Amino acid sequence: MRKKLVTGLVILAIGIWLWNARLLLVAFLPEADDTGSGSTERGKAAGRAVPAIVVFEKQGKSPLAAYEKKAQPKPVRKKPAVRKPAVKKPDPAPPPDITITGIMWNDANPLAMVKLSDGTSTVVKKGQDLPGGITVVRIERTRVQFQHESNTFWVEK
Repeated sequence: MRKKLVTGLVILAIGIWLWNARLLLVAFLPEADDTGSGSTERGKAAGRAVPAIVVFEKQGKSPLAAYEKKAQPKPVRKKPAVRKPAVKKPDPAPPPDITITGIMWNDANPLAMVKLSDGTSTVVKKGQDLPGGITVVRIERTRVQFQHESNTFWVEK
């Protein structure tokens, strides 16, 4: 029984293989026209459409030619902009002539005794404005920081 089954399956496999071989041969061989000349139309076998196995699209180049990298255009270099000479900032105004005659130190409210350039003496605290556009910024134990025309400077005791 097994021999008959194996023999039947082998015969069936050979038949299917022959049928597929016929379809492939017919698909790739040109069909005969009524005039007897060969036709270039392919893909019909036994009245059915057979899909094309390999399709090449004509792109004007050989598929066997070596790949050539396309030349890229060279970048255009722009001329650098002409630099204008830097404008030199004016020198800051020299700090006014101020001397410290004494500091009364207290952590909560330190005070300083200051002698101004016009000869007057005054007691100042942090944040106080003085004549001539001078502002007291900070008072420490041994020195005072002033601000004059956005420039800060320290005066030691």
